[in-house]
Amino acid sequence: MEYNGKYRSILNMKVGESFEWTPRQHKKEYPTLKKAAERNNLHFRTRAQKRPNGTKYHRIWKVQSDNQAVTSKEMVSMEDTHSIVCRVKLKDLSFNPLNPATRTIPSKLRGMVRSIKKMGIIQPPIVTSDLVIVDGHRRITAYHIIDKDGELDVIVLPHSMKKDKAKFNEIFVEASTNMLKISTSQELEMYLKPGGRHLVRQKTLNDIEALKAVGGNNFLLRIKDKGHSPTTYMHVLRLYKEYTNVTTNKELRKVLYYVVNVSNARRFRAALDYCIPVEALHAAINNKEELSLAWN
Repeated sequence: MEYNGKYRSILNMKVGESFEWTPRQHKKEYPTLKKAAERNNLHFRTRAQKRPNGTKYHRIWKVQSDNQAVTSKEMVSMEDTHSIVCRVKLKDLSFNPLNPATRTIPSKLRGMVRSIKKMGIIQPPIVTSDLVIVDGHRRITAYHIIDKDGELDVIVLPHSMKKDKAKFNEIFVEASTNMLKISTSQELEMYLKPGGRHLVRQKTLNDIEALKAVGGNNFLLRIKDKGHSPTTYMHVLRLYKEYTNVTTNKELRKVLYYVVNVSNARRFRAALDYCIPVEALHAAINNKEELSLAWN
């Protein structure tokens, strides 16, 4: 159906297409546009935004309806040059495969659940055009605890961005780092997933691969399952090498085994701080005995 009148070109836009108005234009024109849209059973949403240089503007989208959720198939047909805001069903959203599982453990989201119950989701999550979550895994998980059949507004990235997998992954890491910082133990989890290695910070990557050279991939899997940081174990190895001048992988593997299965990193460091004799340290490691912090 073709629409006529002052806002003809706007009313005839496809769902998902958008345009910009200055704050002054928006204040003057949007109320009239909204009335014209309502008369024709059309719907628009508006959002105040700011450019990197500080210039303010309003982006206006033509949407399916004020409340109706859209599907991933409808997303693909939407405008490819700008992000858009849409209402979607929770059950249609998919987690990013690189998202560390420890970030969305329900027992750690109780505060967020209380906040959403009280205030709603203040900042919409960001998703791709096929509804893979880029930013907002924790908010979406918390909302799912409240209403697993619910709907929510999300910011949808341009369809072309999903095609650029490297860029898509970079956005995920950047968003996650700036919201709830990704820990080194979570970086290890990412490293062990297909395609996750290049997303790990260089310092953590160096520690992970140095540990792998000593203990192998099974050791990485073991400390990942424990939720331990690879940086902690590399710190232990560095201290041990400085303290004993032992550098062979065979001996260093014994240290890793010992710290994981017999003692722990904190007690091991404490023993070195207490100046444990090297012979006593080697004996504890070889005999798999707990370190004593009192010796003659």
